[in-house]
This record gives sequence, structure tokens and C-alpha cells, in this order.
Amino acid sequence: MGTDIHLHVEKKSADGKWEGVQPPYETGYEGWTHSWSPYHESRNFDDPRPDPTNRQYNLFSFLAGVRNGFGFAGVYTGEPIVPQFPDRGIPDDTTLSDNGHEDWAGLGDHSFTHASLKELLEAPWDIWFYSGGLVSVEGFLNRDEQGIPPGWCGGVGGDQSNVCDSPEKFQEMIDSGKDMTGWYCRVGWKWQPLMECGFKRWCFEVLKPMVEDPEDVRVLIGFDS
Repeated sequence: MGTDIHLHVEKKSADGKWEGVQPPYETGYEGWTHSWSPYHESRNFDDPRPDPTNRQYNLFSFLAGVRNGFGFAGVYTGEPIVPQFPDRGIPDDTTLSDNGHEDWAGLGDHSFTHASLKELLEAPWDIWFYSGGLVSVEGFLNRDEQGIPPGWCGGVGGDQSNVCDSPEKFQEMIDSGKDMTGWYCRVGWKWQPLMECGFKRWCFEVLKPMVEDPEDVRVLIGFDS
């Protein structure tokens, strides 16, 4: 089961009241007509425009402490970090309905929070994460110079699966010519996955040009799971 982020943007009017900002992309889905994701317009996963709605768990933990160091069923994905804007809830003066979470324009069902654009622009997007996971022999041998594999998973199962917790021992097993079918190695790496993430780019490239004062825009955030 995955977790997705849901966003609602509000901009302060000339009289100081908050107004909802309609997302620019049409979705074509009944009951959900607009989105902040350019994919819903282009149907192209390689669309170069920033998409703040990508399922990026490092981002979710950074913003609100969601999936912070663990994935589905509590599987380990890395060391937890200190989230930037956790548990703030939804402002009382929001333009969304206040009749209950189910009316909050599809804002999800948990971990509601919000932040001003100023806070988002000034957030430490260069933060380092220590992540970890299981890799196959191919993934182990094709890690980059930072030790980041091309793909990984949180866990494996079945009678034919074996896990080695030592990269050094795993390399020795490979070098020995051992049949490595069904073998996986637990590896870890330090990286900065948010430096050019879609959400950061969206804040700087899409939201920032909307106003002179970034305090005049705020982003309401929720998640589903």
C-alpha cells in the first residue's frame, strides 16, 4: 500500500483574506477536474514541468514526518529525520470546507499540516538522508560512486530468498563464484534526494512568481495511505 500527498494552495487577496488557487492542469476525472501535476495534462511521465505530487517518501518525511524511516508494514527504509512542518493541522481560516476532513477538497485523511511559501523557500532542501534497503547482485554491483543502487526494496520473502547483512561478505561470496540466485544484500547510503525534487522546483518555479511577498501564499498538505 502506498502513500500519496495532496495539496491545496491559498493566496492572500488585497483585503488580507485567503483565496483558493485553482491548479492549472485539467485531469478529465469526474469530481476531480484540476491538478498540480502536469502529468494529468500531458500523460507523459517525463514531462519536464515540476510535479509536486510525486510519491517521494523522503519528501513526505521531510515535510510532515510521514513514512519517516519506514515503509509499508513498518519495513526499514533509513534513519528518521526531523520533519520541518509536522502536525500543524489545517488553518481555521482556510478556504476549504470546515465540515470535516472528508470535505477538504481531497486533502487526504491524515497528517494534515501547512506552511507558508516563505517557509518552504527557506527550508533546508540540501538535507542529507541515510537510506537503506535490499539489493540483488545486479543492484549491488551497479551502485554509483555514492553507493546508491539503481533500485532496491525493503524486504524479500520465500524459501528461496537469502539476505546478507554485510556488503563485504556479499562481495566475497560473489568473488568466490558462488551461485547467488535468490541472494540479496542489505546496503545503506548517504544522499541528498531533495535538491532538485519536483516539490522544491514547484515552490520556486510555480508558486514564487505568483506574489512579491512569499508570506502571501500558503500550502495546505495532507496524505492518504
